[in-house]
Amino acid sequence: MYILCRGTTVLVTNATGLVGSSVAAELLVAGFKVLKQHLELEFGSATVEIVEVADPSAPGALDHAVQGVSGIIHVAMDASMSTDPDAVINSVGSCSTSLSEAAARSKDVKSVVLTSSSVAVFGKTGKQPIVVDKQANQDDIVPYAYSAKDDDLSKAAAVYMASKVKGEQAAWALVKGKGFAFNNALPYWFLTPPGFFCNDVRDVARAHVAALVADEIKDQRIFAMTELWSIEELAGAIQKGQAAPAIA
Repeated sequence: MYILCRGTTVLVTNATGLVGSSVAAELLVAGFKVLKQHLELEFGSATVEIVEVADPSAPGALDHAVQGVSGIIHVAMDASMSTDPDAVINSVGSCSTSLSEAAARSKDVKSVVLTSSSVAVFGKTGKQPIVVDKQANQDDIVPYAYSAKDDDLSKAAAVYMASKVKGEQAAWALVKGKGFAFNNALPYWFLTPPGFFCNDVRDVARAHVAALVADEIKDQRIFAMTELWSIEELAGAIQKGQAAPAIA
């Protein structure tokens, strides 16, 4: 069963980025119309519309953008790698809040997907198994993002991770009891010893679409990740022209 019908319109924020444009492309293939925020690249299709939002974090700024859409995939993020935690964390949290409130005020929105990151839940990988649930968050990264010195080489990454933690928490707090399905998609992007998770962005995009339209997926965290690859394994795969494994 599907929450959304083909031919209906889905709003994709930051649709010019790598993930956003891939999500838009997968939606078009699946038969949906796409409303793209901050569009700079054309698909050359009548099923693509453009909406401009000057400041998506401003209260009520997204109300006009959600009019007539049945689904929202919120990909927009602050990837500035700034070391100012207040600026980044507040911006991400405000955007999540603005979008959630706009969706709640809309009579048409049936499903919302927020692009988060697995770094909102954990920051290190290794041989020990990682066990997570809806409540698990990398909460200790938030105070570190504020306490680390600006010249600390890890601070920018810590601020980014903290923004994912707070942005997710803000969204989950707002969507409880609202009249639409809500899910998070959490891909993994960061390089960490002893290796990292390789994702094909097309698979990540398909995970977003599945989370948006499948009736059986509600109030879930979708980890769009593959097996852990070592740096040596990835280098060997590149040399051989081998593709990274697809998401199961």
